[in-house]
Amino acid sequence: MTQRLKTYVLAVLFGILIPMSALAAVTMEGMVLTSDPASAIRLTFSRKPIFKIVQIDSREVMVAIRSAVPANDLKRSGTGGDLIRDIEMNRLSGGDMALMIRTWPRLASVDGVWGDDGALRVRMKPVFAPKMSLKRKTKRALTASPSAPVTTDHQPPEQVGVPDPDRGDIPETLMAAPASEPSKPSTASGFLLAGIPRTLPSEKSGSVDALTTEFNGSFNDFIRIFDTAACGAHESLRKGLASCDKGKWADAQTLFAEYAETQLTGDCIDAAYYLRAFAGLQMLNQHGEDLSAGMAATEHILDALSLYPDSAYAPYGYAFLGKAYFSLKNYDRAQAYYRIVAEKYPELPMKPEMLYDGAQILEQADAVSKAEATYLEILKDYPNFPLKTQVKYKLGSLYFNEAEYRNALTYLTDVMAETPRRVFENGDLLFKIGTAYYQIGQSETARELLARAFNLFPDLPSKDIILSRIGDTYVDAGDIDRAIRVFQLVTEKYPGTDGFVISTMRLAQYVADVGKKKAYYRLIINEYPDNPLARLARFRLADVLNKNAEYAESIKTIKALIATDDRALLVEANFILQQASMAQFDLWLQDQKYPLVISRFEEDKEILNKAEFPELFLTVGQSYLEGHFYAQALDNYLKAYKRYPKGKRPPQLIRGMGVAMKEMQKYDDALKMLASYRRYFPKADDIPMIYSHEGDIHLAREALPKALWAYQKAVSIAADPADKAEFLEKEATALEASGSWQKAALRLKEAAELLYGLPDRAAEIAALQLRAARIYLGKNAYTDAAAALQSTLKLLGETPAAAEARYLLGGAYERIGELEAAMKAYQILVDTDDSLWAELARTRLKGISLDARMNPS
Repeated sequence: MTQRLKTYVLAVLFGILIPMSALAAVTMEGMVLTSDPASAIRLTFSRKPIFKIVQIDSREVMVAIRSAVPANDLKRSGTGGDLIRDIEMNRLSGGDMALMIRTWPRLASVDGVWGDDGALRVRMKPVFAPKMSLKRKTKRALTASPSAPVTTDHQPPEQVGVPDPDRGDIPETLMAAPASEPSKPSTASGFLLAGIPRTLPSEKSGSVDALTTEFNGSFNDFIRIFDTAACGAHESLRKGLASCDKGKWADAQTLFAEYAETQLTGDCIDAAYYLRAFAGLQMLNQHGEDLSAGMAATEHILDALSLYPDSAYAPYGYAFLGKAYFSLKNYDRAQAYYRIVAEKYPELPMKPEMLYDGAQILEQADAVSKAEATYLEILKDYPNFPLKTQVKYKLGSLYFNEAEYRNALTYLTDVMAETPRRVFENGDLLFKIGTAYYQIGQSETARELLARAFNLFPDLPSKDIILSRIGDTYVDAGDIDRAIRVFQLVTEKYPGTDGFVISTMRLAQYVADVGKKKAYYRLIINEYPDNPLARLARFRLADVLNKNAEYAESIKTIKALIATDDRALLVEANFILQQASMAQFDLWLQDQKYPLVISRFEEDKEILNKAEFPELFLTVGQSYLEGHFYAQALDNYLKAYKRYPKGKRPPQLIRGMGVAMKEMQKYDDALKMLASYRRYFPKADDIPMIYSHEGDIHLAREALPKALWAYQKAVSIAADPADKAEFLEKEATALEASGSWQKAALRLKEAAELLYGLPDRAAEIAALQLRAARIYLGKNAYTDAAAALQSTLKLLGETPAAAEARYLLGGAYERIGELEAAMKAYQILVDTDDSLWAELARTRLKGISLDARMNPS
């Protein structure tokens, strides 16, 4: 009960009584709990309080006391035994007090009386009060005569109760939602019955096992106990058991309840309660997930367990609770009670059925491998289990859903052989077997079974799918004309269904006319946009557009997730996506539009990363390499590498991986990859460039002799003048680093000379000569520097890029004493609009003039 509701009830109870200001607080001094319904709770106060006692529901009572406070040294004693479950004390606004009392048994009524001893007694009347002490020894020899004396224990009973997740008796990880809210179970440690012995109970005196005759592992074994038990001889119980045999569970429940209410003494009252609970459980199983039936069933089971927790039948009660919650799809709580049975009562005979329930729970939780193992355990260890065929059906269906079609056929065909009539009762069985045969390539068998399902079950929800699949079997047989007729029949008879869309897809695939293909695909896209296969239609349309070189339009259609309920369609869709993307990417890369490749791949990579074509990842890797995104380039190169068969990997893949590794400074890996490229593709046109990359790595590591060797090797075999010039420039860098500046400058001049015969290379030639001039200047070789700079200026003319060369030329003339030439070079700069170089030249002119005045010749 919520705090707001408590306040509301108190307001109703006390609203017409004495105003708060007129009362002084009364003190509650003591509380005594007993298991006697006539005096369940005894409350003592400093004086007589104003109180009200209200029954909230069948197991909850509120005692409301006006303007009351508990004493600081409140004395509380007693446990409440099997009557009172717990008490909660609430202080409410306005100074009132409410005691919320929860009981184990359901209550017919409750009231209170103020006694002469100055105490308030709360009296309770249970609906089914036990007619003998709950501490009687229930683990007696149940085969005793009905007239045998009853042994009772008149000592104060201990507190008893039913283990309950809400009370903390079950680990918190197993706590579940209320029975009306199906929940998903935990599967962290596998199914909860894994530790129970695999043997059915043996004959043991003084235990439930002594009652057994022949168990088969189902919950119905509970009734078999009474085939030989003495309780089965009581007339009303015997009639109830006979009703159970006939499946008349409501009649049985009434007879068991009447016996429990009318018998004052006897050894079988507890049996009646548990039999009533069992009958209620069977009624729940008949009603499926009916919430009212579930609440009634659990209520009866809890009655039995709370009133007779020490009964020899109590272990069955816990199993009943697990089964009830399983039927209501409250799987966490079902697991919790089954765990109690597994850990405390491993001798119960219905282990196979609890395992079966557990496997279904695991399957619901997507713990497929554990569910599979449990189904297999049942079939192996309990060959006589009466639900064995259902287990095989569940296991076969599990394999079917996991696309393990051969395993599915192993068990589903067993089901069909063991229960031949089932094929006339369950169209789903024929559908799964037929589909499984189709998936493993046995099209004729598949067609026969699917046709039977189609003809025998006119109301089968999947008839459109079945007929479409029959069309697929004709395609496999090469009879395309008949397949097309079947697909057309589906489109005529089942418009708007998944089968219609699939068949339209097939028609678009197998008709020859390109215009009709486009029309079929666009029909699906435009008329059934919410159907998952509309996306696949776009993929197929993209394929048609792709073959017509309409790549941009094709790629636009591949922007959504693929319908995954059909493995064959998923493969086809991925294939189309790969083909269209590769075609578009190749065109873009050929046109140096690698940013478009990168952008599109990043946009669609969630889908494209599932592709199996290595060429796709090779193209993407090359695009990232062109864009200098070396980590992404290497990642895609590696995907391509793994997808290419060994010995079939193309040279551009090996080269690209080596270059990406080099740029990522993975030098050892890069050298190995580049060396592999030279070894496997020795006649490749770009071998000189490979040597150049190796030289770059050695230069970065300051291994100058190796760098020079690699660059010289590149120069020696390069055929293209531009490439040779590039390699000479790199060699010059290595020579300069090793101290051979004269050779370095010479290599730069050689590189410049190679470029003289090529068009549009003036800027590059000038850059090489300028670099050579800097080397000469750095080594005081001013005459050589001046010659290099003069050549540079001839190439650059009067362009802004010539300013630095002219300034350096002036400096070189100064150093060799040609002051007039130097002043002329500086004056040209002063006369330009380049303020920086003009100012620097003006400063040098002033310096020359000053030197001339101070040192006249």
